Amino acid sequence: MTIKYYTFSVPCEYIYTITAESEEEATQILIREGGLSLDGELRLEQHNYTQAELLDVVEEDDEE
Repeated sequence: MTIKYYTFSVPCEYIYTITAESEEEATQILIREGGLSLDGELRLEQHNYTQAELLDVVEEDDEE
């Protein structure tokens, strides 16, 4: 039997709250630190799954 592995990309958002004295400073902090030292909140709603894009399919033979 052949087993297939499907890889999907699902659109989502990360929401960040940044403390700064200006929008420009907050933007620079986000660009510099986003994903490294800033914690964001994942926002993923049910309708996002209907917008999933198939990226890859890998087949593997099950030799049992």
